[in-house]
Amino acid sequence: MFRRKAIAILFVLLILAAPRAGAQDILSRLQQLPGVTVAEVPHLIGFKRSFKIMLAQPLQHDHPDGPSFRQQILLSHIDESAPVILVTEGYSLKRQQASELTNYFFANQINVEHRFFNESRPDSLQWRALNIAQAAADEHRIVTIFKKIYSGEWVSTGISKGGQTALIHRYFYPDDVAATVAYVAPIPLSDADPRLDNWITTLGGAECWRKMQIFQRAALSHRHDLISKIEAWSAEKDYTYSFSTRDVLDYAVLEYPFAFWQMGRSSCEQIPDGNVSIDSLFKHLALVVPFRWFSEEDVAPNTAAYYQFFTQLGFYHFMTDHVGDFFVETRPPTYRRFGPKNVQMRYDPKPMRKIYAWLQQKANNIIYIYGATDAWTGAAVTPAAATNSLKFVIPEHAHATRIRHFPAAEKKRLLAALTDWLDLVK
Repeated sequence: MFRRKAIAILFVLLILAAPRAGAQDILSRLQQLPGVTVAEVPHLIGFKRSFKIMLAQPLQHDHPDGPSFRQQILLSHIDESAPVILVTEGYSLKRQQASELTNYFFANQINVEHRFFNESRPDSLQWRALNIAQAAADEHRIVTIFKKIYSGEWVSTGISKGGQTALIHRYFYPDDVAATVAYVAPIPLSDADPRLDNWITTLGGAECWRKMQIFQRAALSHRHDLISKIEAWSAEKDYTYSFSTRDVLDYAVLEYPFAFWQMGRSSCEQIPDGNVSIDSLFKHLALVVPFRWFSEEDVAPNTAAYYQFFTQLGFYHFMTDHVGDFFVETRPPTYRRFGPKNVQMRYDPKPMRKIYAWLQQKANNIIYIYGATDAWTGAAVTPAAATNSLKFVIPEHAHATRIRHFPAAEKKRLLAALTDWLDLVK
């Protein structure tokens, strides 16, 4: 009797532990999609199954029979009828991670690596194919294909350059998703957008900007000592550079004001004056601007990003008027150096200006999230009253601003707008 009971209990437990028929079938359904190869991977907590998918994409979508590449996608699956959060990456896709929205809406999640990055690099890097229209067409094709399986509402989202990617996708294909949440996504209007200069110099007030200038001059005045420290640090960390350590220091010092506000790792009160020790100068500079940013280990994987910045996406430049006397013999370094070698990068302002105007005047069902002290917020989108889109800005937060950081009332208003647009019951 006891043995029969034990067998019955074991049978019930096996049934409960087994995936549902629909979940079991998701792999075969994915394998039937055009141009995909699928590998199941360990799933994230909260999902039933996860898959790494390589999707064949045309290098030029207007020439579908021409050269192609394989684009990396990570799918975290719950149910075919649940909502889908489309996460557009601006760079490489290195790990699975559930987005805030996925957790809020009990949704499936599709992460898309950007073309020309990491595993999504074509064999032949035809740089003209790295443009915003082709990248948006990548996402459009992914949505079209995966809607054959997923019938729920779709929301696109991304962070920083990934947020730009989501907004640009909406411009070209406004009906692909029901809503978009763009985190800290700037829309620069030139390759050296002066709005960013103006924004940075006002954050923290005039006294804070004066202290930054004093610190920069102090660091450049002690180039020799700081270069020695950077060389020792780099050797210990095993970082290498494609240019001189003097240039590494110059990059870090010129980047300092932007990084100070973007990353939010220090405060105006913590900026050293010009009379502190070399150790104090080094530690503060390394805190605000990690030297690894200029290493080959960080620069080489992101060459494609700099190509985009200096051809279409736009960027910022180094403010040098107050330190110009330190660059009499050599010109200040620029980030153009980080683009692909021997490739012309000519900036075209028209695409982003059109997108910016559309986002401000016509784009609906978009939520823009910014930190009030983020350097990139100087190029934020402010939707007009003619749209139903919403902009949320949280004080004293920088580039890491997320929905969870907002006060309860703001968070409730934000999520209520989303659920209304998606016609969901939350």
